Amino acid sequence: MQTLGSFELRRRLAGEIRELNENSILAGDETDFQAAIELISQANQLVSKNATEWRPRIDEREGNDKTAEDLFPFSPVIGSLSPISPPVKFYFKDGLVFGNMNLGVAYQGPPGCVHGGILAEFFDELLGAANIASGNGGLTGKLTVKYRSTTPLYKELRFEGRSYPPIGRKIRAQGWIWHEETLCCEAEGVFISVDYDKFRQITVERHL
Repeated sequence: MQTLGSFELRRRLAGEIRELNENSILAGDETDFQAAIELISQANQLVSKNATEWRPRIDEREGNDKTAEDLFPFSPVIGSLSPISPPVKFYFKDGLVFGNMNLGVAYQGPPGCVHGGILAEFFDELLGAANIASGNGGLTGKLTVKYRSTTPLYKELRFEGRSYPPIGRKIRAQGWIWHEETLCCEAEGVFISVDYDKFRQITVERHL
């Protein structure tokens, strides 16, 4: 069972690896790459020593008070335990999701700009988080992203996502990302509600 202490250490480890990703791209030619490779190799051996076989783990939900961050700690978008997730902080209030992020070169597409695929991935998580915040979680059925302007790297970006009341099993959600007053991109998604316990059972059994 994961303790609070081990969770914090995992979070710190993910943060160090995330920073290493950025620094490895920005490293100059004078960098002692051989020494760095040897240190990273040692770290890999250390953390893999007690590695276990991967299995999907979907926790039992206790009511509807868990956020997307609670449910998906290893998410490649918002998971604080994922070394590939960008430095994003989500806030939840009155069924809305909002926050800010500042993305570096590890997420570059066109020179100086965030990759469009990264933004699409982010919107998928943002809208899903808005659904969860509204108590209407579901799986992505359709996601449409409109790129209004380039989204700059190393600049403060703010975002917002909101979910609307479901119609049958369909849940509609929208999201926006701005740099200062410029709307960089927006998205709209249709999500399909599922029985959480049934989904959990199927997912776990599939990997037995």
